Amino acid sequence: MLLAIDTSNGFAGVALWDEQGLRAEATWHAGRQHTEQVLPQIDLLLGHVGAAAAQVEVIAVATGPGSWSGLRAGMSLAKALAIGRDRPLIGISTLDALAFGQRKAGRPVLAVVRLGRDRYGVATYGPAPEDWGRQSPFQIVSGAELWTLDPGSCLIGDLPERDAELAQTSGAPVIARSTDHQRRAVFVAELAWMRHQRQEYDDRVALEPIYLGSPVRIGGMEER
Repeated sequence: MLLAIDTSNGFAGVALWDEQGLRAEATWHAGRQHTEQVLPQIDLLLGHVGAAAAQVEVIAVATGPGSWSGLRAGMSLAKALAIGRDRPLIGISTLDALAFGQRKAGRPVLAVVRLGRDRYGVATYGPAPEDWGRQSPFQIVSGAELWTLDPGSCLIGDLPERDAELAQTSGAPVIARSTDHQRRAVFVAELAWMRHQRQEYDDRVALEPIYLGSPVRIGGMEER
């Protein structure tokens, strides 16, 4: 069984995956309480499927980009579980997992994660299942710039609440359905399971989050 953890920003997600596919999943708004909330949620999911912690054979974690504090919490927990139980560790980019859920959209996908104070981490992905994959490097853009990228692509993720008029301009990316924008740990799990099948694991010590720039702080605290 594979355990996937995603704490890339204010939302947290965990999922359990095995040969049968998805066994259990939970997504909730953790705010700044990832450290306190994620481990109890893992225990709850294991209980739901009638599994013990010892049955988790692989640990997967979303590596970002995203919130500095959120990514650190998830990475620290994933490493502790992998090293403490001598299990393989697999890192999956948050944007890769987000875009993977739209791999059958029939058009290029522009995945977006909020970094704080009108900064967004973005990447573009292939237009069809057979050639799905990241087509551009991770980059940082402003909220207004989002609407000028990859005309005709499917825009998904943490979108600005303002600038609605820019979204209606000719050539702007097409916004995915509202229910598709929430990140789901199941996509981290599915991508990681593919790598597990090929025995492609990351170094449990060397794996680090993808931060994309410096943290934004307001009043001495990081803005998510």
